[in-house]
Amino acid sequence: MGNDGKFSCYIIGDGALLTACGELIIDSGHDIYGVISSNPSIREWAEDKGITCADHDSDYADFLKQKPFDYLFSIVYLSLIPRNVLALPQKMAINFHDALLPEYAGIHATSWAILNQEKQHGITWHEMVSAVDKGNILKQMIIPVEEGETAHSLNVKCYKAGVESFRDLAEELAKGSYSLTFQDLNRRMYYGKYQHPPAGCVLSWDSSAEEMDAAVRALQFGKYQNQLGIAKLAVNDEYIIVDQIIATKNKSDAKPGTIVAITDLSFTVATVSNDIEICSVRSIHGAQLSIFNFIKQYNLNIGSVLPKIDKKTSTKITALHKKISRFEDYWIKKMSKMDAAIWPGAIQNAEGIDSLHNSFVDFTIAEGFITYAEQDYGSRLASCLAAISTFLSKECKTNSVQIFLGYQELRADIQGVDTLFAVHVPMELELNDTFTFRDICDNARAEIQSVKEHKTFLHDLIVRTPQLKANSAVYEKKLLSFTVEYVKDLTDYSQQACNRYGISLLVPEKGNTWRIVFNEALLATTKAVNGTNRLAACMARAAATPDAPISKLTTLTDAEFHKAIYERNHTVAEYPRDKCMHELFKERVKQSPEKIAVLCRDESLTYMELEEKASRLAAFLNRVGVGKGTLVGIFMERSLDMLVGLLGVLKAGGTYVPIDPLYPGERILHMIEDADIKMILTQNEIKHKLPGSTAKVICLDTDWEEISKNSGKSSSRKYYSYSSKTVRPEDFAYVIFTSGSTGRPKGVEITQRGLTNFLCAMAKCPGFTKEDRILALTTICFDIAGLELYLPLITGGQVEILPTEIARDGFALKERVENEWATVVQATPATWEMLLEAGWDKRTSIKILCGGEALSRQLAQKLLERSNEVWNMYGPTETTIWSSVSKVNLREEITIGYPIGNTQFYIVDEHLNPVPDGVEGELCIGGDGLAKGYLNRPELTSEKFILNPYAADLQLKMYRTGDSAKYLPDGRVICLGRIDNQVKLRGFRIELGEIEAVLQKQLDVKQAVVVMKEDTTGYKSLAAFMVPDKFTDLIAGSKLKEAMREFLPDYMIPASFVYLEMLPLTLNLKVDRKVLTAVPDFQLIEKYGYKEINHLMSVTINDSIKTIERKEKDSKAAAHFAEDLTKIDHCRRSQNFG
Repeated sequence: MGNDGKFSCYIIGDGALLTACGELIIDSGHDIYGVISSNPSIREWAEDKGITCADHDSDYADFLKQKPFDYLFSIVYLSLIPRNVLALPQKMAINFHDALLPEYAGIHATSWAILNQEKQHGITWHEMVSAVDKGNILKQMIIPVEEGETAHSLNVKCYKAGVESFRDLAEELAKGSYSLTFQDLNRRMYYGKYQHPPAGCVLSWDSSAEEMDAAVRALQFGKYQNQLGIAKLAVNDEYIIVDQIIATKNKSDAKPGTIVAITDLSFTVATVSNDIEICSVRSIHGAQLSIFNFIKQYNLNIGSVLPKIDKKTSTKITALHKKISRFEDYWIKKMSKMDAAIWPGAIQNAEGIDSLHNSFVDFTIAEGFITYAEQDYGSRLASCLAAISTFLSKECKTNSVQIFLGYQELRADIQGVDTLFAVHVPMELELNDTFTFRDICDNARAEIQSVKEHKTFLHDLIVRTPQLKANSAVYEKKLLSFTVEYVKDLTDYSQQACNRYGISLLVPEKGNTWRIVFNEALLATTKAVNGTNRLAACMARAAATPDAPISKLTTLTDAEFHKAIYERNHTVAEYPRDKCMHELFKERVKQSPEKIAVLCRDESLTYMELEEKASRLAAFLNRVGVGKGTLVGIFMERSLDMLVGLLGVLKAGGTYVPIDPLYPGERILHMIEDADIKMILTQNEIKHKLPGSTAKVICLDTDWEEISKNSGKSSSRKYYSYSSKTVRPEDFAYVIFTSGSTGRPKGVEITQRGLTNFLCAMAKCPGFTKEDRILALTTICFDIAGLELYLPLITGGQVEILPTEIARDGFALKERVENEWATVVQATPATWEMLLEAGWDKRTSIKILCGGEALSRQLAQKLLERSNEVWNMYGPTETTIWSSVSKVNLREEITIGYPIGNTQFYIVDEHLNPVPDGVEGELCIGGDGLAKGYLNRPELTSEKFILNPYAADLQLKMYRTGDSAKYLPDGRVICLGRIDNQVKLRGFRIELGEIEAVLQKQLDVKQAVVVMKEDTTGYKSLAAFMVPDKFTDLIAGSKLKEAMREFLPDYMIPASFVYLEMLPLTLNLKVDRKVLTAVPDFQLIEKYGYKEINHLMSVTINDSIKTIERKEKDSKAAAHFAEDLTKIDHCRRSQNFG
């Protein structure tokens, strides 16, 4: 310390008092050289102040040796500081203690003071020596203990006294005017870290009302972690948590423990002294119980006597609690990872399940597995747990499997007190794709040994640990749990003893018959049988190849495998494999040359006229160098010339690249350069929109005379037909650019054969004949336009090309749909919604094709009411337009149906192993429609177009769609959205599509999209964006949450609900989830929201946030407060306008 009275120091600790004292040190001009803490908020404070940090879990002695310092302050640090560290400060090591030493030395001083019914308490700053809390006293402050004081409220008083007294202490240290007072160790009282109230904090009816009241208050820590215990009462054979007791002034004559009065808000019980009134109780796992429900649940009445724990049981609980309390940190880490159990086909949400009936299914394990487990590996239990974890990992696509384990020794240890201590302990196995089954057995053996060494824990640990709140649903029986019971034999353990809210797998010490016990309300018997059959198959394969990576394991039975790979993919269908689309069109020209083929505005072309114009263009293109492999841009307005251009390029043997004139110039230039386009077909009026490039530009309108002259034939000839003789089905028909995940569009190379197969399949199903007429309203840059333009041409039907201004105008499009000309109309869900918004309500004799995005049941119903039939279409661009179709029947689930002809579907895990029915996997597609790959993207092509391991021809490939899907038992496929549409939030795996379905199906929201958003502080939450049927349908967020709780657990309820007039769309009219995720809500509302509430929102919320920012020092608190205000204000707006 210098002559100027300035001192230097280090601080170690984890509580908020550290930062308060640190601020005083800094404000007084002293130096803090470093902070040692594991508390993130303290470390953040230190970093904001420019103070270096260390973790006290590390060897922090070296950190303290960086340079000499005067003082080491230990402020709310509950571990012993080594003697060599205490010797480092040049002046003194000083500790804060929350009691008046020498009394209440040790841990949890405030609680012990309240338990002992002290009238005053206090704090002490003392010199640290090697003996705990025995150093000389520097400063003390007395605090009164008031009536009704809790451990939490007394801790707050100690905090304030600590700050106030430290201000004086720091000044005395700076001046050197402090004094040291010896402790009178004869008065010393010491409470150790693992010392607890007797009987696991279960209240005794031998205690007085005042003692019981004090016990409850002494164990209330507010929102902070409580390592001491929580007050409980024995009720029947269980225990409940008691949160509030009032010691009355009345004394009844009843036996202690007798209920003498009951109201809706409390019940009164006799004690050895006055009666106590119990006002608030919870289950042992923390679920709040109303007094009414508590009395009803436990069948209590006035005169009922609550049990008293006998001395033997009390002694056993006390001893066991002392033994296991040192392991609580271990179990907290385990429990923080516990998630809803995973078992194929089981319902995860167990909340509200009232059925007490458990069923069971016995199944047989292969002798090969038993031999491996007992003889080869040498541990039956480890092998069993490894096999179960491998199975669940494979079936449920997780690298971490958490289960509860029950075993003989633990059951014996806690016999008679198993409703107080956990008889099933959590364990976790981490699995890696590179692990072998033997590796997993080793890990299981180590995990078993670890959990056995740490015994068990009190059930109330989850209530006493705030960080476990997110996992409480598992322990409160709201979520499915999965338990492995290692039993002596199956007859030794009744299935009725198993948890009715979960699934139990009984594994006997001997024999090869296992049993699964389950509640039929959570798991159907057929699914239990299917699951155990697959488990047995997986175990047999694992034991047969224990040293092979588990990535190669499949869980399907042999019969299931054959069905998934071969039976369901028997889609062979005859079609003209050696012909291209333009050749099929030419055949139709010969059959009906004078029939109108295409219309646009007031113009039309017959089949013969269209063939002739396309032929002349093809011949011209060949003469100017376009041929096989030449990429030709089509940059045209929607017109007859556009179709002539497309056909002309195909007939010339070239490959067309559609470019929408509405695209931004930068995107157009990228497409031209990326595809190295040598020629662009356009129209004179729009050619100025083309960015500068080396490509030759041909205007089909103004250059037609030159095209016709250079086609090699006289234009006066009545009928002219031409096609390049070099065109082959394996050549590229077109390259279509789709959005890339990096923001850079990528070109997909589609073959002539793929297009032919697709068109022939569509002609059969959903069906299109020469009598049909279709409206073409989709931009040619969206591949589904190929159906609208080409399907009528190969079947002898007709197509009307709608101009852009009609295709994008709901009112104009409505007129075209309602005029009864078209028999087939194809559009995306967004376009159909636009039509409905425009007032389309007339029933029309059309066949509706809907694809490009998920078809909601609500939209499907509205479309069925207005049409003859509705077909749900599915297919990525990379597999040529649509790969499956399904006729919608609202009596069934909406699916994407079965693969079309010569197309194979494989639903697989990340290692391409087929998954069982009902289990989600990635949909991969093989067959004749498969694209060759991505233009000039060999790495991306190799990643997405992979060798098909299930094809007879080992050179054939399949495409990884990135879509999540599952099979129904009848082979139909349900598409669940993108694989990356699954999120994990606060320990729970969540399918966003499931939440969207509830909003749409159950709550009559027209459109709903749910995303996970992250604010500037890193806080993640679910956000729902909704388009209601009408503006007056706005429902307050609080009411939406209440309604959703009927269908979803709390962790799946969005934190915010935002109403929009429309959802942001991509260029292909699909919902743009990236915009919803990245753009702040207020900006989304400004652009897409209801104008009536925009002004209110911008004024109210922005002003409120500015006020918060002025008042709140802590940026994180301000951000969270602002977020909450935003959500509350939005709910208020919804109520005002709804």
